[in-house]
Amino acid sequence: TKAKTTKQYLQGLRSYHTDMGYDATAFDDPRIERIIRGGKRYYGDVDKRDRFPITREILVRILQQLPDTYDGVNNKAALCVGFSAFLRAGEFTYDKWEESSPNFSLTRSSVTFENGNIILTLPTSKTDYFRKGVRIPLAAAPPGSPTCPVAAVQTLFDPFPAIPSAPLFARTFGPFSRDHLIKTIRKALLDAGLNPTGFSGHSLRRGAAVSAVAAGIPRDEIKLLGRWKSDAVDIYFEHQPKTILQHSKSLHSSPLVPPADVPGILAAITAG
Repeated sequence: TKAKTTKQYLQGLRSYHTDMGYDATAFDDPRIERIIRGGKRYYGDVDKRDRFPITREILVRILQQLPDTYDGVNNKAALCVGFSAFLRAGEFTYDKWEESSPNFSLTRSSVTFENGNIILTLPTSKTDYFRKGVRIPLAAAPPGSPTCPVAAVQTLFDPFPAIPSAPLFARTFGPFSRDHLIKTIRKALLDAGLNPTGFSGHSLRRGAAVSAVAAGIPRDEIKLLGRWKSDAVDIYFEHQPKTILQHSKSLHSSPLVPPADVPGILAAITAG
């Protein structure tokens, strides 16, 4: 177990003790930190796996491999929306769907069309601690762009209508899970003649960031688009919504950044 993971486990145990009214003073013992630090020095840090970004250029090649079937159209829409909205995989996938129980996954009602663009409302996310919901404006890409989220959603909604409470993305059999998303991405990469090693569910969000930099979008605006700051979740429409839509459109119409520059760009975006 990594030192970071051990700390997370301890934080979970501490929270449980607090919730149950148990004595939690043991977690303040400085020896705990010393043990974790000692373990880290003895065993070393486990090397992080390379996780490559799905940039706009790679996304186009993936989309070209997906058929125009029910499952294929759902996959295309999910990838285009996930890329455009800088979504984490867990924000647009689900392991099970029960109509009778509370659900915090995206539904058909999570998308509204507005002036040729769409508004995606996330019912919950990593930075939305109180589940107030986050409204994300997504602009229509230039005509003919294969990654346009508006066209992808329209292509899904028109031939395959569903009730507002139905999942936004679905499959013929089984849930639209993270595992399904990753398998879809890797199979499409293989079919496109690309090595799928190093691509994961988080590759879409990382690729959106890299593509945003290539599009010339300022760092602060990228952090806003990607919700990297917890205080950014409430300002999508309070601060320059037209600017956000403009940047969202630029995401689909600028050249790909050279692969060699990717590590430095990611470090610059997520610094601090």
